[in-house]
Amino acid sequence: MPNQITRAAAALVLLTSALGGVSVVGATAANAAGTCDRAKNYQHAFVPASESGVDCQLALGNRGDGVLALQRTLRRCYGSTIVADGIFGPSTRDALKYAQHQAGTQDDGVYGPNTRRAIKHRPSSWPYGCQRVR
Repeated sequence: MPNQITRAAAALVLLTSALGGVSVVGATAANAAGTCDRAKNYQHAFVPASESGVDCQLALGNRGDGVLALQRTLRRCYGSTIVADGIFGPSTRDALKYAQHQAGTQDDGVYGPNTRRAIKHRPSSWPYGCQRVR
């Protein structure tokens, strides 16, 4: 029995090393898809982003600068009265659904690449107004 445990532990170490130190236990679908954990100045607008770019997702329960960027966009470009606190709660989801509906895209309350391209975003500098990005 101790040899089986030792072999299993060695296999787990090898697997973790092969994955570049990524924890298999802690991996989630949101992490695999790329959670928007920051904001980025992109095509003259502030958009939610991840370390790898702007193709990322936000949904109920997310927190951080990406959510804050989205909330500020919803306030500025869609007249939402939500609190810009960096927490993606039910009010942010409902405000996003409204913006998605206004933009003519699926109003599911989840921010991803399709929503990024469909909704207007808060400008990063003058003289730009709320605008769509690719």
